[in-house]
Parts: sequence; structure tokens; C-alpha cells
Amino acid sequence: MAPESREFALSPQNEFRFELDPGETLSLKLLTGRAELYGAELPQERTYTFASEYKGAVFTWHGCTLEMRHASTEYVAEETPMVSYLNCHIASEQMRVRSSIARRHGIGNQTQAPRVLMLGAENSGKTTLCKILLNYALRAGQSWSPLIINLDPLDGAWTVPGTLSASHFTSPVVVTSADNPFGTTATSAPGSLSFAGLLPLVFWFGHIDPKHNLDYMRRLISALGAKVDQHYQDYPEFSASGIFIDTPAAFANPNQSPGQSIEKYALIGACVELFRVNTIIVMGNEKLTVEMQKRFADSRHGVSVVKVPRSGGVVDIDAACRRRSVARQLRGYFYGARHALRGEREEDSDFDPEATLAPTSSVVSFDGLHIYRIGEESLAPSSALPIGAPRAISTTQPIVVDPSSPMHQSRLLNGVLALLGPSALSVVQNDLSQLLECSVAGFLVITAIDQDQRTMTVLAPSAASVEGRIAILGSIEWVEG
Repeated sequence: MAPESREFALSPQNEFRFELDPGETLSLKLLTGRAELYGAELPQERTYTFASEYKGAVFTWHGCTLEMRHASTEYVAEETPMVSYLNCHIASEQMRVRSSIARRHGIGNQTQAPRVLMLGAENSGKTTLCKILLNYALRAGQSWSPLIINLDPLDGAWTVPGTLSASHFTSPVVVTSADNPFGTTATSAPGSLSFAGLLPLVFWFGHIDPKHNLDYMRRLISALGAKVDQHYQDYPEFSASGIFIDTPAAFANPNQSPGQSIEKYALIGACVELFRVNTIIVMGNEKLTVEMQKRFADSRHGVSVVKVPRSGGVVDIDAACRRRSVARQLRGYFYGARHALRGEREEDSDFDPEATLAPTSSVVSFDGLHIYRIGEESLAPSSALPIGAPRAISTTQPIVVDPSSPMHQSRLLNGVLALLGPSALSVVQNDLSQLLECSVAGFLVITAIDQDQRTMTVLAPSAASVEGRIAILGSIEWVEG
């Protein structure tokens, strides 16, 4: 028996908010009027089904009627920060237009497109505002193609958790899963693409928490910044579209990790310098706003610092929910997002084969895959070292992982590895430290280790051989189940 539908009539500038618990789904359809999901306009009479603990909000500027099916927590909010968010878009659009005109007249270096850095506490709505500003830019009708940079390794954005990445967008983003807020990318089949052409540049951090290795995070930001600069030199026509940078809450938290010498707000300063940020948006944090104004709103930096209100619809996500999301993202990478949402009583045959993927397991010898990790597994405070004694292993030093070592085997089993591109082989021969700046070609999981045969069973999204390739191990694990 199909669940009964309910209708919600929204007045202008109202918002329909809903929250899904584990196992719940919600079907939503726009019946009349106009409405948008995080800045992306929804067509009438099209049904969207939300799952995987999605927390969402449908906003209308002019009023609309929505039809909703299935159980969830839902309500209509009359107070929203959308006017403030729209003002941010208008200011960004003016900068894009001025930059585009200046570039056509050969004075592009004097007029910069919006390069926006999002800051705020955990669960403050940074990714949501990023998505809203992206979708508004894409709907402006000017053929913009903004660059989204994700620096939150917990988020994963369009790949898997533990990554830093960047990608251009050419069409509005509408996703129905909380696991990949900007859609998914191709792995082993074209059918896995949620948005055509979403092929990001990806670097592997390998940990969920940025504070696990702040020095390594700083090095990756530097590598990503260099790639972005080179990209705009090669393709200057994209520069006027601007950049939106999503950051983790750790960037706004000045407390540093033991054993790491990085200064207060150093990662924010690195982003401002390396991505040439001209606007900082702070999500509802007065103290952080003042701190950023003191540091960057001067003639030397020329950065505008703007505080916007935190939406009342933002939901605090607990640790258990985040662990489930990480597991779904990893499963979705190998088996497809549709397969990752399969219910306990549903069979694989119930799903569209083009929405699922077929990963392969292969056996690799211990010597066939060159595995490294970056820095020590754990860092003692500098104060615990003998006076004047340096560290034996730096925080950014690549270290060989030996699959035959019992200690290393415990870390390898069920570990997620980033497979680097073929160019990494020459890097290892010339300068091992440059391994940190190599981009990622894909991801693997080691599902079994045979000590007697000296082999490993590797799960990969395609059947391509990984013999002789280089992979980086982090601290993220995934057990298929």
C-alpha cells in the first residue's frame, strides 16, 4: 500500500525543511509555483526521492505548493537567511561581470573575479552556502563555470572521505543523498555520473580530521593552489567565473595538534595567499569575523570579510551519523550510489544496472604494489622530545609500508589506499618528497592478505592492473558489508 501524500502550501520566502533518520526516505514533488533546492530550481511535476539521512530545505521566493510522501521530520520555516545569501550572490555576480569585461579589454589582472573562502564552526552551513552560491551563478545565464574547492576531508565532496579536491561545474547541482553534496564522479562506468563532466582534481590526505597532520594539510593546499593557478593560466576564459572554497571547522579553530608547529589560523592564511582569496564569508560567528578582519581586511591583503547568519535549519550531525556517511560514500564509490542505498530486503536486481557499478578483486604480490604512508602514525608533543632533539621522521616524510610486516599488515587490512597516477613513478626515482604533490587516479581497498603466498587481494573500481603502481595509505578503513 502506497503511503498517503501530504501537501504543503508555502508563502513567499518560506522554506520547507525535512530531516531523515536512518532507513527513511522522502518523496517530494513541486505541484504549483516556483521553488529551489539549495539554489537549484526544481521543475514542476518531477518527483525527487531523498534518502541516506538527508537534511534538506526547499525555499520559494514567490510561493508554491509541494507534495510529500513517506515518513520524516518536516516543518515550514518563515524565517530564513536567504536574503543575506542572495546579497552575497549579487555581490559575487557583479565581481564576475567586471572581471569578464576587464579580461576582454586586456586588464584582467586589475579586476579579480570572486574568490570566496567559507569559514565557520562545525554544522554551520558552509557547504550549503557554497552550493547555493554555485547554483545561483550557474542560473545567471552568463555561461559561468565556477570552480569549487573542497578542503574538508570529512566531506569527501564528490569522491571519498580523506581527500582535497577541485572541480568546475557547468550545470546546477541537485542531489538527493547527504553523502556526496556535489554529486558523484565516474569510477568504472559512465552510468555512475550524476553530473556530466564532473571530473575533479583530487589529492589524498588520508585522514578524516585535518588536525591528524596539519603540516601535510598545508602542503596539499599549496599543491592544489599551484594547480589552480596553472589551470587559469592555461584556460583564462574560466577565471571570471570565480572560486568557492569549502573548509572544515578545524580551520576556524585555532587550537593546534600536539607535535605540530603550525601557527594560529595558518591554514586560513595559506588559503588566502595560495588561492588569492578576496572575500571571506563567516557563518554566524562574531568572534571569528573580528579575528579575520584584524588579520586580512587591510591594505596588504585587500580581503573583504562578511558575516552571514547561520540558518535555523542547520542540523547538528553526531559522530555515529558521520561514520555511517563515510561508509556509504566508500561503498558508493565502488558499487555506485544507488547500490549504496540498497535496503535490507531489496535485491540487486531491483536496481537499474546503469546506476550500479561492478568493482573487481585482483591478487597483487607484496612487491607488485608500492605502498607509502605520510609521516608518523601518531605524533608526540614536541615537549616530550629531548631538548634540541629533532624528530626522526617528519610529519610530511613518505615512509615505505612493508606488507610482509605483521605490524604493517594490521594497518593495511581493510585500509583505503589512494592510487597515484603513472607520473608518480618518476617522482619516486627523482625526489621522494614530491610524492605528496601527486594527484590521485583512483582508490583501492585491501580486503585480504596472504602471508604464505605473499599476496594481497585488492578491491578496485575497474579491472585495470595496479602492478608496479604507487599507492598512499592513510588511516581510513572500510569493511564491505
